[in-house]
Amino acid sequence: MEIFRANLNHLDLLTDLFDAYRVFYKAASQPESAREFIANRLRLQDSVVFLAMDETNQGMGFLQLYPVFSSVAMQPAYLLNDLFVAPRFRQKSTGRSVASALIRACEAYAKQVGVSYLFLQTAHTNTQAQAVYEHLGWKLDETFRVYERILN
Repeated sequence: MEIFRANLNHLDLLTDLFDAYRVFYKAASQPESAREFIANRLRLQDSVVFLAMDETNQGMGFLQLYPVFSSVAMQPAYLLNDLFVAPRFRQKSTGRSVASALIRACEAYAKQVGVSYLFLQTAHTNTQAQAVYEHLGWKLDETFRVYERILN
């Protein structure tokens, strides 16, 4: 397995993975829109995308970070917004190791570029992902509640 920062040369692999990720969260499959969305993120460099590939150059999974800023710390941070492992790579420990490798890669990158912290949200029912995060030393935030307001 190889983990690296993706670019526009990886758009085909990322499109398939990103569309499958959205379908996992009950969104309709929209390959063309998924391709355009990911291409824009890479082109505009307003997110950081890591890709996991196997030895046959198949996309195993991806992780996407979005930059934010902490006003209190006066430093940048990253929202780990998207993490997906393709179903065929999820069996037993393989899926956990793909997810773990992607997270470790993003942590190393964040340290390298001077980000003060990483944060993420996951479904209360996604206990498999929670186990991976906790195994890697991530802590549940017990200080703040998350609210949202849907605008459209």
